[in-house]
Amino acid sequence: MRLFSIAVMLCYVLVFPMCICYLHYTRPYLFKTWRLQVWIVLSGLFSWCFVNAAIWVPYWLGIFSPRGPELVFAMFFGWAYLWLAALPFGVLYGFFTALRAWLTPDDND
Repeated sequence: MRLFSIAVMLCYVLVFPMCICYLHYTRPYLFKTWRLQVWIVLSGLFSWCFVNAAIWVPYWLGIFSPRGPELVFAMFFGWAYLWLAALPFGVLYGFFTALRAWLTPDDND
């Protein structure tokens, strides 16, 4: 169960945010206008499903016995976990993107 917990946390804190930042860097058109709202809703839905699956699948397999608060937080606040876990990575990505834009000479002058 410990290895499963570590894998879930690594995916949640590093892999998923890194993939989103990579997509934003390589395909910024996916995050323009109405598509950004779709990304926000899909990220929240994915987060809720992933958190609930991380609790319920080990429970159904008999590996883990969740307590009440864990289930309540997963059911009601599962959508917010990815946003909170990705916040440090997103802040760093935003900082370096802004720094790159500031240091890159503007060709329109």
